[in-house]
Amino acid sequence: MLAEDEPIRISSYGVSNLNHTFENFKPLPGTKEAYEAFKALAEGIGKPFLLCYGGVGNGKTHLLEALALGLRMRGIVSRIWVVPDFLAYLRQMLRESKEDVDVVIERYQSGGVVLFDDFGMEYGTDWEMSVMERIINGRYRSRSITVLVTNKDLDKLPVRIVSRFFDPEIGVVSWNQGKDYRRRGEVDDKGEKEIK
Repeated sequence: MLAEDEPIRISSYGVSNLNHTFENFKPLPGTKEAYEAFKALAEGIGKPFLLCYGGVGNGKTHLLEALALGLRMRGIVSRIWVVPDFLAYLRQMLRESKEDVDVVIERYQSGGVVLFDDFGMEYGTDWEMSVMERIINGRYRSRSITVLVTNKDLDKLPVRIVSRFFDPEIGVVSWNQGKDYRRRGEVDDKGEKEIK
């Protein structure tokens, strides 16, 4: 557990904003289910596999960072990875080390807490798809806490990965239906303000 005066080094585990807490989350219509799923996991009562999807700007990353901060307050270290950055990091690590690709990937297949943001934005190669499938499958088998956040619709994501989050024993799939926080007050196509 962190002492009140102990600094949190945000760069070490991927949190970009220490104000992204559950207490500072401003709920909009459609965000309650996602909020509750993330909060339950932070409190240790949620299932270890969480997939949250929905449109851009509706608080998914805020909730992911709130989860990381909540886990840290319980003494659990996690790491948020933006998936394209994670894959670039793996590539660099493989280039710079003499380790076998399987050894490197095994490090991420079990144990600890891994929080992936922008899942589904990274797929450009078969290698990237294979790496993510291997990591998610390994984490599924080991029941390690794994969270995927995406702006993509579920039917645009790899079925083999998404299926694991629908397992009722360990998984939760949450659709964040909130509107874009950054576009509050904008006029919609009918000339009405969408969010006040």
